[in-house]
Amino acid sequence: MKHLRLGALALVCGLVLVGCGSKGDDDDNDNDNDNNAAGSGNATGGSKATGGSKATGGTKETAGSPGEGGAPAEGGTTGQGGAPAEGGAAPQGGETAKGGAAPQGGATAQAGSTAEGGAKEPETAGLDEDCGDEVECEGLLTCVEGKCAIVHGGVGDDCDEQVTCDGLLTCEDGKCAIVHGGVGDDCDEQVTCDGLLTCVDGECTVIHGGEGDACDETVTCDGLLTCVDDECAIVHGGVGDACDETVTCDGALRCVEGECAVVPGEKGEACQEEDGDTPEVPCVEPLTCGDDGICRGSAGLGEECDDLTLCTGSLSCLGAAEEEPSGICAHEGKITVTLSWTAMADLDLYVTTPSGLIYWDAKEVGGGQLDVDDCSFSVVKTKDFYACTNPDGTHIENVYFETPARSDDYSARVENLHSDAAVEYTLTITVGNDDPIVVTGSLESETASDETAFAY
Repeated sequence: MKHLRLGALALVCGLVLVGCGSKGDDDDNDNDNDNNAAGSGNATGGSKATGGSKATGGTKETAGSPGEGGAPAEGGTTGQGGAPAEGGAAPQGGETAKGGAAPQGGATAQAGSTAEGGAKEPETAGLDEDCGDEVECEGLLTCVEGKCAIVHGGVGDDCDEQVTCDGLLTCEDGKCAIVHGGVGDDCDEQVTCDGLLTCVDGECTVIHGGEGDACDETVTCDGLLTCVDDECAIVHGGVGDACDETVTCDGALRCVEGECAVVPGEKGEACQEEDGDTPEVPCVEPLTCGDDGICRGSAGLGEECDDLTLCTGSLSCLGAAEEEPSGICAHEGKITVTLSWTAMADLDLYVTTPSGLIYWDAKEVGGGQLDVDDCSFSVVKTKDFYACTNPDGTHIENVYFETPARSDDYSARVENLHSDAAVEYTLTITVGNDDPIVVTGSLESETASDETAFAY
């Protein structure tokens, strides 16, 4: 019975010693727990040390000790020395080390894998927000003096709905581009107008082209000009076509109230014969259409002539000059002597031939003839009266020779029978194909010039 009590007591004491030993060794095991926690793989193995609690059963040896003194039991402290096994209990405390799974939870450190992925992504800022080295502007915004701002793009720059293009540039496919303007569109020095449109006061406008200007379907020609081969040109109108001061009618047609029509031509106007599609445009009678397509009058012997009034037959327009383009129709021969003047006066021509004198009272002598004697003077009721073909034109007296005799005894002179003042005159002597002899002078009334000799 005593042995039974002693055994029970030893068992209880052993149990108590185990509890005490594990508590008493807490401080000693802290370092071990720390070390075990550091190697979390061993910490888990420490759970095996719980099996060391079997060493506590080693206390059973203590109990099984036959010695009464129980020294062996004390030696059982060796069993306590089995504390290494109990120390193994620390690994139970190592459950905390399991809690050391926190280092596994060091997955937070894994979150640090962001750091492993590279530098931290910079922050972004919107319009008018602060920006700098660590804060970038979003989209196409630009950091200007520490603020995110819109900087309009030039040609070829990026653009979007927020960051538009500069001036009249257009954002196409994310790039600023020049788009030429159509009629009514805005324009400037950079963004010009399409085709032949013209930028007027900042707006693309149609300016109709003048003669020689470029033209197309949009920019047409001015007035009645026609676009021919992309150039504004005058196309003369046919009968019934529109006409104006610029676009006249074809050929000899005349523009009547804005329409081309056939109208007979006056002196100097165009005329034409009918030829295929070309209609006849006659002249007003008695005018005739000359070979050059101009309506001209006709004049006979002694009648006034000019560029638009032609002498008939073999007659020639004599006496005309640059200052006085009109003349008188007269004959020309192998010898022609012509006296011309413009003032109202009665001048007379005298031509000496080998056979005698030709003048107003002897008109045919020695193969020569006075065919024109313009301007005669008479007094009517005490008033001077001059009878001239054209009072305001050129006056002539003309002597011509069809069959002159060979001689050196030819001469000519001028007399002023009557005039109110001195009269300037021109005497022209033409012999064959020789250069004419031209004599000019001035005569007072009732005076005469010197003789001018010539030969044939």
